[in-house]
Amino acid sequence: MARSSVELPVGPLGIRLFIGYRAPAFTVQPGDDEVTRNKKRTDFFNELGGAFMPGTPVMQAPLGLGAYVPAVLDTEPGSGLPDEVAAIVYASRAIYDRFRETSLSRRIYTRSHVAVFDMARSVAQFPQPLSSPTVVHVNGSAHHFTFLAPDAQVDWQAGSVRVVFLTTASPGAAFQADMLQRLGASAAAAAAAGIDQVLMLSGDGFAALWFHSETSVADSPQRLDLVPAGATVMRNFEAVHIPVTGDSSPGVPVIDAMAITFRFERKLDLFIPPQ
Repeated sequence: MARSSVELPVGPLGIRLFIGYRAPAFTVQPGDDEVTRNKKRTDFFNELGGAFMPGTPVMQAPLGLGAYVPAVLDTEPGSGLPDEVAAIVYASRAIYDRFRETSLSRRIYTRSHVAVFDMARSVAQFPQPLSSPTVVHVNGSAHHFTFLAPDAQVDWQAGSVRVVFLTTASPGAAFQADMLQRLGASAAAAAAAGIDQVLMLSGDGFAALWFHSETSVADSPQRLDLVPAGATVMRNFEAVHIPVTGDSSPGVPVIDAMAITFRFERKLDLFIPPQ
């Protein structure tokens, strides 16, 4: 039976996780005064909310995008922390790969990142299970991409999504190893709390996690014991639902840190034949 256009549970191997740093045009420099710093912050937010973020489902839904959950972190300039993270959920990895090089829209979308992000520092990757997480090195720093429940089929447009961003006073490989161990040990607590999937990416000094559940679980990182000693929960968002109905959709007003679950129609005929 064909699924409805508002129901699309998918597995974790089709989810691309992104770590984004502002493009040079929006990056605060040591000599910038407060007016300039504020303008660069506002310009970055406007570019994200006015075009890039709502444009993602408009351009990618026809190519198999199932959900899109970005978070604007509004970190302190010069801290070395990312400015945005995102979960880009495709119907499957195979569908993503089908259009990676053959679609003009996909190529345009990929290249549009440079208008907003410093792609020499930013990175996106598909996660792998905790037993062998994806590891990507950027500027000498290792980044891990993984998930909790390998068999979970989750509709990331439905239910509640919480995005949590942790920082640590002790950056390095030990912090990342601790986060991986804690995530692996959290399965029973996650099930008890009604959390059906956790996605995680981590760098030397930070970790971002996406929690999916049917109802909101505000204390997700504490309940699952995912906050190591010396770490701080810097951001803990319940993602707000924002509709995108097509090319005429308005932008998203971004004035502060926030997470968004975009609501849009999925193109199910890509992987479920019409009946």
